Parts: sequence; C-alpha cells; structure tokens
Amino acid sequence: MQLPTIALIVAVVAATILTFLARRRLGRPNIFGGPVVLGAQPEGIACFYAWVPAILGIHVAVPLLVYGIQGHLLSPNLDLLNAWQYWLGMIAIQSDTDHP
Repeated sequence: MQLPTIALIVAVVAATILTFLARRRLGRPNIFGGPVVLGAQPEGIACFYAWVPAILGIHVAVPLLVYGIQGHLLSPNLDLLNAWQYWLGMIAIQSDTDHP
C-alpha cells in the first residue's frame, strides 16, 4: 500500500472513532432518526416496504438484461466470445425474467 492510501484509511478510522465518542458524550444513540422520528406513519411505512421487493427486482433485472444483450456474462468485465455471448446472454435474460 502507498502512503496516500494508508493516510486515507487512518483518517477514516480516526473520524469514525471521533464520531462514536462524540455521540456517546452527547448521549444520542442515533445521529439520524428513523422513519417514525422523521414523521412517517405506519401506513406509509407498510406501503413503502410493500414496494421494496419490486424496486430491488428492477435494480437487478435492468443490468442483467443490458449485460445479456451486450454479450457480457453478469458483469461488464466477463466478455463472452463468438456465439457463446448470444446463448449465455439469452440464458441470463431468461433466468432473470422467470421469477415473478
């Protein structure tokens, strides 16, 4: 490791320790309050949590579809050669769309 990397790691660890000590001294368990502290109602929280699986599914499906069409296997640095890019790309897209 080089000096700038080590210095950055030390700075982040020091900031984390200082933040922990400041929080403990001020008596605050959380810096940011949860949804209830911010004014969310139980109905709104339940509605949001009902949408979470769909949101996560879209975030997984879109890259898999794009990489499958481009001929990459699950990530941009796994290039497929020749006809394999079409077959395995189609399998990756198909396996992604099989789940409701």
